[in-house]
Amino acid sequence: MSGDKEQDYFADGLAEEIINALSKLSNVFVIAAKLLIQLQGQTSEGPAGAEEMGFSMCWRGAYAKWGDKVRITAQLVDALTGNHLMSERYERHLKDIFAIQTMSHEVLTSLRVK
Repeated sequence: MSGDKEQDYFADGLAEEIINALSKLSNVFVIAAKLLIQLQGQTSEGPAGAEEMGFSMCWRGAYAKWGDKVRITAQLVDALTGNHLMSERYERHLKDIFAIQTMSHEVLTSLRVK
């Protein structure tokens, strides 16, 4: 959303890591974020759209970089009610990109998924 290709690339990589981790769970149905963007405007908004697409929860995330640090906020939201089911914040140093990418495991731990 920043318009900066480098930032978009970084954000896409983080999203892919979390999507990859979630998709490995047998009881979780994952819709790729890019597919949702492509379908925008073709389905209803809000709870009706979630029901049409067949999902009941939505994963949202954001990040901010400053200096050599990155802060990532991850939220699990009930798509039918808009209620937050979980919200966590993670901070890492940018020097260790693999530590940032493996935060997906921490996200799953936060969800208490085994």
